[in-house]
Amino acid sequence: MSSPTHLAKLYRCTTTSIHFMEMISARNYHHCTRIYSPISRYSSQVLRLESIGHRMKTINIAQRSFKTSTPLKAIPPVFLLVASKLGKYLAVFFGRHFRVWYRNLPAETRADYAMKAKRHKGILYGILGSFGLGGYYYYYTHIVETPITKRKRFVIFSDEQIDEISQHELDILVDTHRDKILKKSDPRHKKVFDVAHRLLAANRDILMEHGKDKNWTITVVDDKISNAFVLSCGSIFVFTGLLSICEDDEGDSASRLAIILGHELSHVLLNHSAEQASFLHLLDLVLIIPVLAIWALIPTDATTVFSQWLIGKMTDLFLTLPFGRSLEAEADYVGLILSARACFDVRECVIWKKMQLMNSKDIQIELFSTHPSEESRFESLQKQLPAALDIRENCKCPKLSAFDLEKRIRAIESKFETQKMDDLLVPIKIDLIDGRK
Repeated sequence: MSSPTHLAKLYRCTTTSIHFMEMISARNYHHCTRIYSPISRYSSQVLRLESIGHRMKTINIAQRSFKTSTPLKAIPPVFLLVASKLGKYLAVFFGRHFRVWYRNLPAETRADYAMKAKRHKGILYGILGSFGLGGYYYYYTHIVETPITKRKRFVIFSDEQIDEISQHELDILVDTHRDKILKKSDPRHKKVFDVAHRLLAANRDILMEHGKDKNWTITVVDDKISNAFVLSCGSIFVFTGLLSICEDDEGDSASRLAIILGHELSHVLLNHSAEQASFLHLLDLVLIIPVLAIWALIPTDATTVFSQWLIGKMTDLFLTLPFGRSLEAEADYVGLILSARACFDVRECVIWKKMQLMNSKDIQIELFSTHPSEESRFESLQKQLPAALDIRENCKCPKLSAFDLEKRIRAIESKFETQKMDDLLVPIKIDLIDGRK
């Protein structure tokens, strides 16, 4: 991951971004064209961001000399995922049948096979080496770099494939929440629209450069769930429970919402969905060999099942879960940058401290979670704040008012302590009833 100082120097605001923020401060929004597509029957609002006043300038960043291979684009992603999962089941099937077959052989025959294996071990090593080289070539030819952070990662799925999957997910979500989707005239919908539009418009140069300039849609669901997410196809979903959390304290509620939406938008910009699907696909392929080995070599089914279960748990603990946490931390980092470029108050990342206190009743051990704890992510964002504030200043944003972060944290903690005591000390109202007739 690039250093905050490096990014502060690299991501200067374009003329377009600066001009956009000047218009924002003047409350002049006529540069934006709001277009409603057929999906608007679900009250999902489509954003189309037009260039404003000047030709859009893009940031030139050094690119790697290799790109993701293209042949897999024609292969449905579901087929690749099913094939890798099927490979593990076939490894179990053939491994177990080999063990049973070999155990039932006469001792002389087993000894003869062992001698032949020793005699031809060079051929066996050659076959294994060929598989290893083929696997390395497959891996290396699908290495790309993330936007902004320039991290090398393995990706086999194209943007089009991930967009197709997310479009199906969007259809399911709309059908599920159809009765709770707010109309565009609702003030809560308008607030989300304004924050999202400002965030997208200020970062349009980055989105365009990395092929993420979409016809964005906004859907606000009237539900107490405190959640928001952005689908790869360009759909922004926000639940009103999250709006309540953002608006519950003093400070800039729009900036709090922007930091969360910036985090979710970063997942799309960094193509984390494709990366995670590719990682799981690669992991399934790599695990085929150890699964085949344990089912072929361990003498009993019970011991084999336990061994495979243990391998799965260790894989989750040391590979899958840390990988998920690293993607979340990267999205926090980039989301803060996107919010800074849109001139939001990035100091409102204190929202994560509030999330930590809200979830304090739930025991969360980060080691066993796909997400960093709210405490960890808030500490990390605090370290990144100076660089984000520098980026905000480079964008010529309006100056921020005084903000005592420690005081704000203490106020939030005090409020939650008071609420906790109120939950413990529940008053009982006793009505005195005259029993005389």
